[in-house]
Amino acid sequence: MNSTHCLLGRVLCVVTGASRGLGRCIATQFSSVVGPSSRFILTGRDASLLAGVKEEIVKSASGVEVDCLVLDQSQVTCDDVLRKHLAEKANPKDFDKAVIVHNSGSLGDITRNAKDFDNMAEVQSYFDVNLASMIALNGVFLKWCGQEAKPLRTVINITSISALQPYKTWSLYCVGKVARNMYFRCLALEEPRVRVLNYAPGPLDTDMQAKIREECGDAEMKKTFIEMHRDGKLVDPAASVKVLMRLLKFDSYESGIHIDYFDEA
Repeated sequence: MNSTHCLLGRVLCVVTGASRGLGRCIATQFSSVVGPSSRFILTGRDASLLAGVKEEIVKSASGVEVDCLVLDQSQVTCDDVLRKHLAEKANPKDFDKAVIVHNSGSLGDITRNAKDFDNMAEVQSYFDVNLASMIALNGVFLKWCGQEAKPLRTVINITSISALQPYKTWSLYCVGKVARNMYFRCLALEEPRVRVLNYAPGPLDTDMQAKIREECGDAEMKKTFIEMHRDGKLVDPAASVKVLMRLLKFDSYESGIHIDYFDEA
């Protein structure tokens, strides 16, 4: 196994949106391979769901500490919540590796076309949750890591094919994904000592996918996803996380690159 594998040794790992779906799978599968005295910080809005993920990790991963951090990325103080927690609970000198997975995100309103978004507050609210807060949390994390060689730093952005191609009624979602990808590409250029990966996990069989099948405003796209669900063609989140972990294990990807589940599965 590559010695630069970001999950080897004593690891500090932050997973946003960790209470369900892909985030939950990332937290539980990552925790199964890290070394003793690693610490996971799981963020989300639902304390009870986070507690369930913590219980699952504690039962299966001996010696791993788990913190549940109730954090609402629609609030302008969300960066302060993470900053305070890191300062109080973790010292970067105690860890070999530090990883943050930016998984939290929302679809927004997928019933309307691009021309129908004419309310500034609504648009700003969407990008506060899906872009601005993520940038701020990432900055908090990297400042906590400091400038020393240790811990080795890895930043993972959970992205989508929607960052590469447009979809009808998904304008806010697509713009958010494009912007996130470009932010991390810039970060990769600026910070050569930070490993950066934009990972698109594929069309997952999750609650978000169910929302698409129920609410998508484009009939053709809605029909496509209904058929994919019916035919068992959606991706199991656990299978997608295995592909992600394989990418991290071999650590041969170009920093900042966009990699899709189907490129590697």
